[in-house]
Amino acid sequence: MTTNHPAHGPVSLDRLHQIREILSKASAQSDGGNLGYAMADAVKVIDIVLEPKNAGSE
Repeated sequence: MTTNHPAHGPVSLDRLHQIREILSKASAQSDGGNLGYAMADAVKVIDIVLEPKNAGSE
């Protein structure tokens, strides 16, 4: 079994951006159930976490 998948290590900033995009697209395609709402909420949380980092790069 290989352990080089991103899920096996710490979450880098690039990976966090990837996760945000994946969840955002998945929640947009959701049928509006609990999982869709949870994904949308997760995107909001990631946006909050990334906000200070994005503000410093402008």
